[in-house]
Amino acid sequence: MKDDTTKTIIKVLVLAGAALGIYWWLKQSGYWAQWFGGAIAPGTQPTVQPPATVTAPAATAPPPAAAPGLPGPYAQAAIAMQSSAAAALQNFDDWSYWWQNNPTFQGAPAGYGQAGSISPNMIDAMIQQGGGDRSVNITALQWVTLLWQQQQTGLSGLAAPLAQQYAWVN
Repeated sequence: MKDDTTKTIIKVLVLAGAALGIYWWLKQSGYWAQWFGGAIAPGTQPTVQPPATVTAPAATAPPPAAAPGLPGPYAQAAIAMQSSAAAALQNFDDWSYWWQNNPTFQGAPAGYGQAGSISPNMIDAMIQQGGGDRSVNITALQWVTLLWQQQQTGLSGLAAPLAQQYAWVN
């Protein structure tokens, strides 16, 4: 019969192995990044095809001045997103990807270029305000305008609710 120390060591090794297995599975499935931050979960990055022979796709996008009341940094973000994207019109999820993964710039709006800055609540509210169809293709300027309008109503993604919930810590 094994003594208690040996049994304890075996239990610890089995638990560590199980924890490592769970961690590996979470990383492989993309849940680790989804739940704990980090890299983009597999399958959430838009598939971008190189433009074949597209003739001036930017002509379909209105200029930033066409969005009355949109602050300058937001218009700059829309231009940067548009220049990164392969097509002038994309769906809400694709524009969300570009918002979170474009390089940031001096004076960029809060959350621009930061993974996880668009919460499910934010994108759902934007989709509802934009007509309720997640798959509809819109311009970067339209997407940024919807984001800005939602931020004006106080919906700012994950950071604000957490900051309010844990404000007593500071």
